[in-house]
Amino acid sequence: MCGIAGYIERRMQAEPGAVLQQMCDAIAHRGPDAHGYWSDAEQGVYLGHRRLSIIDVTEAGSQPMRTPDGGLTLVFNGEIYNHRSLRGRLDQAARIDWKGSSDTETLLYAIEFLGIEETLRSIRGMFAFALWDARRQELTFARDRIGEKPLYYGLWEGNLLFSSEMKSFFAVPGFRASLDMEAASLYFRYGSVPEPHSIVQCIRKLPAGNWLTIPCKVREGLELTAPRAYWSVGDAIANNPIEQSLTLPEASRQLDELLHQCISEQSISDVDLGAFLSGGVDSSLVCAILREKMNTRLKTFTIGFEVSGYDESEHARRVAAYLGTEHHEMFFGKRDVLDIVPSVADIYCEPFSDSSQLPTILLSRFTRQHVTVSLSGDAGDELFGGYSRYRYADRMRGRIAPIPFLLRRGIGHVLGSLPIDGLAAALQMMRLTTSKQHVPTLSWMQKLSGIFGSEGVTDIYDALMTHWKKGSIWTAHTQEGKLYPNPALAGQEMPELQRIMASDLLGYLCYDILVKVDRAAMAASLETRIPLLDHRIVAFAQRLPLSLKLADGQGKPVLKHLLGKYIPAELYERPKSGFAVPIASWLRTELKDWASDLLSPSGLKDLPFLDANLVRKHWDRHLHNHYDASTQLWDVLVFIQWYRRYASHLHA
Repeated sequence: MCGIAGYIERRMQAEPGAVLQQMCDAIAHRGPDAHGYWSDAEQGVYLGHRRLSIIDVTEAGSQPMRTPDGGLTLVFNGEIYNHRSLRGRLDQAARIDWKGSSDTETLLYAIEFLGIEETLRSIRGMFAFALWDARRQELTFARDRIGEKPLYYGLWEGNLLFSSEMKSFFAVPGFRASLDMEAASLYFRYGSVPEPHSIVQCIRKLPAGNWLTIPCKVREGLELTAPRAYWSVGDAIANNPIEQSLTLPEASRQLDELLHQCISEQSISDVDLGAFLSGGVDSSLVCAILREKMNTRLKTFTIGFEVSGYDESEHARRVAAYLGTEHHEMFFGKRDVLDIVPSVADIYCEPFSDSSQLPTILLSRFTRQHVTVSLSGDAGDELFGGYSRYRYADRMRGRIAPIPFLLRRGIGHVLGSLPIDGLAAALQMMRLTTSKQHVPTLSWMQKLSGIFGSEGVTDIYDALMTHWKKGSIWTAHTQEGKLYPNPALAGQEMPELQRIMASDLLGYLCYDILVKVDRAAMAASLETRIPLLDHRIVAFAQRLPLSLKLADGQGKPVLKHLLGKYIPAELYERPKSGFAVPIASWLRTELKDWASDLLSPSGLKDLPFLDANLVRKHWDRHLHNHYDASTQLWDVLVFIQWYRRYASHLHA
């Protein structure tokens, strides 16, 4: 795991070598062990690397790495899990004088002898890389199939820039760019900036499963070409039709075999390795299998909170005791969590408002004190039907289906048009006259308008995933599209529930979960690996009938059936809980002064595209406990915090 950055220079005003160093220094947290720079001033090529040493920690694994003739130069972030077997294939095809045992060297020679497309289809791992081909004078970018590792790129003042994080661009002397209004609108809708957008107009994210080659001949202007997909979720669905005859025991057996293969590959490391353990189904299953693969006692990690109703550490402790792991846990108080709020804009250098970012940052810092690599159980919910919202969307479709669509749409319009004062009064009355657990939040009431106006499950699901309705707070005119259903799945025949799960793989998993984990972990110089995101498991999950994803009102039956092979059911059979913190109450107490400053008229005045009046009304109602507007307010607070931090790099 590392950080990469660089550029093709055509009109750089500052001294190029210094610019490269500044870009790499900005992401030093991604690779604190070493750094490397390579340049060809005549060609205007500058490549940089920050190294977190994992495989072959010697100098033989240093980057940028070049072929002996200097024809190819590579900077690479990530891990290639099958690189040893790939070396065997290369040895049969060519006589290679290997200098070390790093996966970087394997990747470089695979591209040399197999070509870029065949290499991308052959490797298994998480990665983002940039490759300079001096013979063709081309720069190629590529990213792993699901998008575990980030890659930003774009043209700025005639120069082609790229990096693992936006921070590198902000480190370029004189860098200024315009806010991307569509990206900001999507942020307020979904809580993060989805690919291929970035928060500024001139920079884009390379989509997962894509590669891009850019001609860079000397003295010619640079132009971006369209990325090309070498793998896609849509293809995985098309090539793995649902097997209705597949039984639960057989599906469990096949998954067990696949997980053993994937976890065996992902447990290879030349430094200390452990695993996150929440005590839930996904992380417990990964830890159970990983423990079998370890030559030493597995180290597991969890954190607890001294906040009533938000501490799940006891579950992890019980699973760890049963598995016999070397379990590490740390308890954090309210102050510990709140103290990291000011660092959010630095860690997530684009607006990102999933509040579980806070405990994820703490968990990553704690884990890094003991190991350099940690496996996690992420992606089980998206692949195997774990989110309750899948079942809820399906139930809501059944409930509203008898109502004629025109009438439903009218109801949705009325609900969406309710004035804030009337909505606040209604929710306040419900709060006073109804048990607390039955009082809808503001977020829920706003989602209802979208639900009633929906034509199918995917529209209902989009309403459930929406924070702020389009145009309600970010008033700039945009031609924004929806992420549910994801446009990449258009034209493919599949059940609607499978479509929303696939849309989550392309959407929520990529723009939220993977961003949250990568930035939090790398800020602590910790490498994370996600076995469930191996593309073979993604393909396997597409073959499962919905009855093996959503059974008797419960999700993940295949994962639970398999986990029962390793630990007793009483250790994991319980309602699903998220990795959450009580943002709603903290905004009324410990975070009140901080939030009040950001949401004051002076705090909002520099953002004319925000509906300041609407924000202030929600803030006032939330403070007086008329309703819970914490989701929407956290979106705004994170955005303003980010804007204040990076305003000097934005055009007015």
